[in-house]
Amino acid sequence: MALNKVTYVENTTVIHAQNLNDIQDEIIENAGGISDLNADLTELSDDVTEALTEKADVIVADATGSIASFSDGAEGKAKQAVFAMNPVQSGSGDPSPSNVRPISGHTSVVAYRTGANVYDGSWAQYSGTQIKTPSRAVTVMPNTSYYVAAPSGCTISVYGSDKDGNSLGVMTTSGMMFTTTSNCVACTVYVNNYPIPSAYANDVSINYPSTDHSYHAYTGSSVTYSLGSTVYGGTLTINEDGTGTLTKTMGYVDLGTLTWLYTASTDTRPTNNFYSGGVPDMIAGASIDIVCSSYVPNLAPVGLRNVEGAVCIYQTRVYISTNSYSDTVAFKAAMNGVKLCYPLATPTTTTLTAQEVLTTLLNGSNNVWHSANGDTTIVYRADTKAYVDGLVTEDNNSIIAPIETGTTASQAYAVGKYFVLNGKFCKAKTSIASGATFTLNTNYEVTTIANELYTALH
Repeated sequence: MALNKVTYVENTTVIHAQNLNDIQDEIIENAGGISDLNADLTELSDDVTEALTEKADVIVADATGSIASFSDGAEGKAKQAVFAMNPVQSGSGDPSPSNVRPISGHTSVVAYRTGANVYDGSWAQYSGTQIKTPSRAVTVMPNTSYYVAAPSGCTISVYGSDKDGNSLGVMTTSGMMFTTTSNCVACTVYVNNYPIPSAYANDVSINYPSTDHSYHAYTGSSVTYSLGSTVYGGTLTINEDGTGTLTKTMGYVDLGTLTWLYTASTDTRPTNNFYSGGVPDMIAGASIDIVCSSYVPNLAPVGLRNVEGAVCIYQTRVYISTNSYSDTVAFKAAMNGVKLCYPLATPTTTTLTAQEVLTTLLNGSNNVWHSANGDTTIVYRADTKAYVDGLVTEDNNSIIAPIETGTTASQAYAVGKYFVLNGKFCKAKTSIASGATFTLNTNYEVTTIANELYTALH
């Protein structure tokens, strides 16, 4: 039955028993429909899982990020691994002739694959009830948070290092979580107030993602890929069969090798302006991403000549503004050893000989990252049951799609997340903030589990 709205007036409207009975009947009827929907979705998950039990490799998924993290992996080789490489700049602060920040590329890529625990190494008693890892033993990603799972009552202290082994001091901590800085690639971790047993730290793990607070034994592996030359920017792609490609997207030049011209400062342009001849393989542009060891990149050349110590690209020429020099001979001599990385006009791709294939040895949680300062993309076979259950259920086998009862979102939804609205299975098309109004075919769409599985399978 459907209720008709009754407007109740304080001290006026009389509520009859039948009114309350009708309300109860409506609630019971709707609750039954929601229970039926839960049961139908759980039954469908079980049916699909059973049908695909012998076809665990038909579902292919992917994960991308500074750490490619996924929890539904099936045991076996990754179908494809793509490692994005970017130049590494040492030091900190704005580059300048007095604060040279060296630029380095990559001659190899080390790919790491672990479970939730990313640390493979020993712990030792440091002082009293304090234990620690060896110095710089924990390989980490910059700008990333980790959680140290340890016995109750412990605290942590974490010290970071850059790629050259230089100390970066104390990393920011919050409880048992620590966050690395932008140039941190290794850490030394101390656990304080640790109850020392006969074997140190057999119950401590360093976890990613930082939302995982449980202890995990380490299970992982690494593969080193030789690039055959120095690569400052590009991608390394390794396929399941061992074939691969190396694509270089960035070039590198010593500015002392270029020919330089010069225009003097004026009343309206207070800095001397030095500009090079064209760099042959540089992409032509007025504002492109560059990295320089001794000058601050400026992506907007308009007004550049008023900025002391700035470098930019116009067409394929390098422009540097400085009053430290007033002739091209002295300036060219000063540019010896000053390095610049820039995008190539035509990226070059090389086919690689047979490579060792990155394997995802774990059923379930996997973290994959690499050493060459860029994101990782992993295309992998998903475990059928984990994938299907992840689509419609949580670990406790309750529906993962929250049931919305109003016109506005009761919680935030990322793109692709599911919810039930007006009795229909829905998916967010755009990010939906908590409290935002649901708008069909704008920020969400109606779908079916069958459609979502079909998409995953094709």
